[in-house]
Amino acid sequence: NNHEITYTYLDPGRYFLRIRGSNSDGIWNDEGATLQIVVLPPWYKTWWFRISIYISVLGIFLLFYMVRLKFFSQQKRKLMVLVRERTLQLEEVAVALEEKQEEINSQNEKLLTQRNELENSNLLLTDQKRQILEQNRELDLHRNQLETLIEERTRELIEAKNKAEESDRLKSSFLANLSHEIRTPLNAILGFSSLLGEKNLASEEREEYNRIIHGSSNNLLDLINDILDISKIEAGQLELDMREVSLDAFVNDISGVFEMFIKRDDVGSNKPVEFKVAINKEIRDLHIISDHLRLTQVITNLINNAIKFTSSGYIELGCYKIPGNEFLEFYVKDTGIGIKEVYHPLVFERFRKLEDDRHQLHRGTGLGLAISYQLVNLMGGTMRLDSKYGEGSTFYFTIPLILSGITPVSVKKEARSLLPDMNNCLILVAEDEPSNFNYIEKLLKDAGARVLHAENGIQVLQIIEDNPGIDLILMDIKMPLMDGIETLNNMRKKGSTIPVIAQ
Repeated sequence: NNHEITYTYLDPGRYFLRIRGSNSDGIWNDEGATLQIVVLPPWYKTWWFRISIYISVLGIFLLFYMVRLKFFSQQKRKLMVLVRERTLQLEEVAVALEEKQEEINSQNEKLLTQRNELENSNLLLTDQKRQILEQNRELDLHRNQLETLIEERTRELIEAKNKAEESDRLKSSFLANLSHEIRTPLNAILGFSSLLGEKNLASEEREEYNRIIHGSSNNLLDLINDILDISKIEAGQLELDMREVSLDAFVNDISGVFEMFIKRDDVGSNKPVEFKVAINKEIRDLHIISDHLRLTQVITNLINNAIKFTSSGYIELGCYKIPGNEFLEFYVKDTGIGIKEVYHPLVFERFRKLEDDRHQLHRGTGLGLAISYQLVNLMGGTMRLDSKYGEGSTFYFTIPLILSGITPVSVKKEARSLLPDMNNCLILVAEDEPSNFNYIEKLLKDAGARVLHAENGIQVLQIIEDNPGIDLILMDIKMPLMDGIETLNNMRKKGSTIPVIAQ
């Protein structure tokens, strides 16, 4: 009823089987029966089959390997042959390529050389182009400059031509006017001089003729002085003599001269014209540094001009300080005919003489205002005009205010003798013109001087040696044989210190 079976595996193919059993009472056999069973495996599971399989596989692998090795060897030989052939081909190709490369390099070098040449040519062409452009610009600039210069020169030539024509016209007018102005006083001098020789001439008529001759002579002298002054100014040879000037004495001299001058019959012709001075005491007390002679000349020209063109009213001389400026401004104001505005820019030009009145001609050369204008400029000032036609004119001019530092003193007018006391003075007059010497000798002898006469420089030197007591020499500049300047130089070389006045 009950049993158990166990088996034991010893090695492959051999087994032991043990069987035990019991009855219903549960009695077992102790040992049981043991049966050894041998079971043989199939042939494919035997060890020799496995070894043979392994050997076969290994042989097949070796055979495959040898076949593959032989195949690879053959392939290697073929490849080597192919590589050798291809190498030879490549070597040939390489040689050809090297030749080509050398040719290409040579061509590259040529191309590079050509490129460099082209670049240099390009640079040269660029530089030439730049130079051409610059030259074109310069040519354009020069052309423009030449055109501008030609236009300017053309304008200048036209202006110069117009000025030359105007100057020629003005000079012709001036010479015609000058000829008239010279002949007028000369005719009066010659005419009335001949009348003075009449025996039955009354004393009043003689005095009138003398007055006319004297006035005409002064007019002629003023004319010559104007011509000399304008010539010096244009030549740049006019020099200023800057000295102390007392404005009070200066104004007194000017007013004294013109108050009497304006009342003369030959000047004023009984015209109702009053001369006034409008300068306060503060200005008149100043002592300044200026050229007394040229300052007097400017004011005299302006006042004479005002007298000439003023038939009634007044002429006023004034002076004041310019506020905030180191200048004095003088003015001469009149109530005369005035000047049209269109002529204002012309009044200070040379040879200009404005004749607007056909009923009355005014004497003069047209140099007075031009000389005054130039003199004011030389003194460092300016001159201007303010005029309205029919109502009068005012001429203004400035001079630098340079104080002398001298305390103002009151100036007293004192009558002075025309001829000084020259008693015991020995004066040598060097003059080759007999009439001039006779006049000078008369004046000097009236003053009490003793007079010696020399007609040239050689005589002067001889007279100086013979007369060591000479006090003064009046020396003519132009003399025959030896002029005054050469004579003076020879005197100084010999040590002579006699004072010499050139005349």
